[in-house]
Amino acid sequence: MAEVVFVQGDTAPAVTGQILKSDGTARSLTDVLELRFQMRRSAGAKYTVDAVASITDAATGMVKYEWADNDLSIAGGDYIAQWQITYEGDLLTNSDGDWTVAVTDDVVTVDTVSAHGLVPSDRFFTNGSWDDNTFMANLTGAVVISATSTSFTFALTNADQMATTETSVAATITAAGKVQTTTPVNTVEIRRQ
Repeated sequence: MAEVVFVQGDTAPAVTGQILKSDGTARSLTDVLELRFQMRRSAGAKYTVDAVASITDAATGMVKYEWADNDLSIAGGDYIAQWQITYEGDLLTNSDGDWTVAVTDDVVTVDTVSAHGLVPSDRFFTNGSWDDNTFMANLTGAVVISATSTSFTFALTNADQMATTETSVAATITAAGKVQTTTPVNTVEIRRQ
């Protein structure tokens, strides 16, 4: 485990790394749905940074996180940093253009007509191809509240809407698959300016 030292307020250099398998070889990240960089005080449990990171070379497992303005604003101590990887799960496609979406009191109900496989507390992501229910486009990490075999609900701040059919056959929902958090990759020390 390497130690990296930053000064309070730094925004560079970026944190880079390579995700490896247990045998030490590079882990392909071609099947990754989301990559996050997480950092917390070494003696704490709450993340001070929990943000989307970049895959710079999926084939060789290379990753990078660019610091945001306030990520390194709290000085004094050691921090533990890690990568959280969410792999792709099942992909659902609105191939018949007959899903319906309704919103009541910031709870969205999606009726997929055929079985979707989601259960409460599953996370899911959507693509940008939602034409009739545009608020559904590009959702990341939404959490299922309740589910039957052909419908599910989740929370989303949005105006109420009667059931509206999504006619775009390109609209998709991808269930989050396995989530892996790597062992700590760095100890980060933040010193006062």
